[in-house]
Amino acid sequence: MVTHSIFCDILTGLMFAKNMCLEYDPTNTRGPDDTIVAILIDGAEIPGCKEALSSLSLRGRATRCWHMKNNKEQFAIKD
Repeated sequence: MVTHSIFCDILTGLMFAKNMCLEYDPTNTRGPDDTIVAILIDGAEIPGCKEALSSLSLRGRATRCWHMKNNKEQFAIKD
């Protein structure tokens, strides 16, 4: 049984933990509405990415596909 003290410790840890500790990807740049707006690839930040496909399931490989435009080129990235 989870006591009140353990629950408060878990809640405090989630509130004040750094994003990387909560499994946020440091290569993604998030916008004001918490959507990913740019991806860091080989040290270069590539803006203009939109999520093309994402699994809503908690099971599986958690693969996401992104559609990106860089200048006049278009890319598909599988994450």
